[in-house]
Amino acid sequence: MRFLPIILLAGLVSTSIAAPHPHKNGPAGKATAATKNAQKGPKGGAAAAAAAAAAAVAVGTGTAAVAANGTAAAAGAEEVEDPNKLDLAGVFGTAVALQGGDIQQDVLFTKSAVGALEVEFKNAAGRTLTVTENKTPAAPPTGFQALEPSSFKINLAEGADALTLQKVDYIIDATSPDIVGLDIANGQIGKLCTETNTFVIDKALGELEFEADENELTLTVTNMNGEWGIFVPVAAANAAAVAGGDAAAKAAAAKADAAKADVAKADAAKADVAKADAAKAAAAKAGEAAVGEEGDTDVAGKFNIAVATPAGNQKTDILFTGNEAGNLEVEVNATVANAVTVVNGNPSGNPPTGFLFVDPQSFKISTKSATAATDVVKVDYIFSAAILAAVDPTQGRIGKLDVATNEFVIDGLGEFEFEVEENEWSLTVPDLNGEWAILIPQAAVL
Repeated sequence: MRFLPIILLAGLVSTSIAAPHPHKNGPAGKATAATKNAQKGPKGGAAAAAAAAAAAVAVGTGTAAVAANGTAAAAGAEEVEDPNKLDLAGVFGTAVALQGGDIQQDVLFTKSAVGALEVEFKNAAGRTLTVTENKTPAAPPTGFQALEPSSFKINLAEGADALTLQKVDYIIDATSPDIVGLDIANGQIGKLCTETNTFVIDKALGELEFEADENELTLTVTNMNGEWGIFVPVAAANAAAVAGGDAAAKAAAAKADAAKADVAKADAAKADVAKADAAKAAAAKAGEAAVGEEGDTDVAGKFNIAVATPAGNQKTDILFTGNEAGNLEVEVNATVANAVTVVNGNPSGNPPTGFLFVDPQSFKISTKSATAATDVVKVDYIFSAAILAAVDPTQGRIGKLDVATNEFVIDGLGEFEFEVEENEWSLTVPDLNGEWAILIPQAAVL
């Protein structure tokens, strides 16, 4: 085998692997994302500025979470998120294909003036999610007012029972003037009882938390199918109770307690809700049109572990753990959902004549399903500053193993680009499947 001398000196043949990237949605992950974008130069400049601002806010606000009973989670006790979690963009009235494999997917819907609905899903088998916005919902429960003017009708076409994880979340815009004077920390997520046409707020619906660091109400439920509303205590009632608990406030509290009795009615109406859900599912399957919503999701990949990629032409960049030479990245923009697995190891063949391996590893990529002709898939490599200083990067190449000759080839594979501002070699290919290696001509070594 022929390796770049600087790699041999660094001891990379023994494969020194860096730590995985933190989750991009946590405070540390946002800071990392900001740094990565900044390093990518002009192309990532705008993203770097936005990410850096978000990271500063996230890191500065702490991690306390207030539960429904008013207790607070200890700082630093933040739940560790799955690094393979997918963040998807949802559109009201448009079906979203959710993946199985117990991979968490958070679907964030179009923001209103107050905030945005988010649906969290994780299960062994996939589901089809459709959320519709009701701009003329039923009245709030007694003692509460609507925080979000609309309600949201959630439907998992294949059913919502016995899932690994399902949550109904609402992320409040802290800058919205509509929340001034409102007690958002005691906000509630209620479910519509179809029998009485009233929203019900009760612990029987699930575990409610207010995550102060993200201004987020999150309700872990056992069945998300149904219509949901977002509420806060009536501001006037709160002021009266603080001033001395006058009769009007006490009456409102009594009515609020009485409203909890509606939970029993809601339980009795479950059969009707199930029938309605079944009808909605049949209608959704008969008439839904899967309209792709373009997005760009960054995922931290791990070798030997399949990474799910969403349907609907939502571009997914999977950045794998790296070493002193750099990081492999796989890009997928496909109409149909898929899964990508990468296995790293010693190259199975030799480099082309006159070439050296930049990275002592090769990368065996496999996909669960074949790549469609309209899909865009890429094999990328983001090289380190050490490599940049050691070679002429304009001559770098990405090669694929020809099993017949047991040699990596660099010609006829697809469209190759050297992205100067990102220190990245990028190869657009018709098929990801195969063994890939990162190569440089011996003559390009400085």
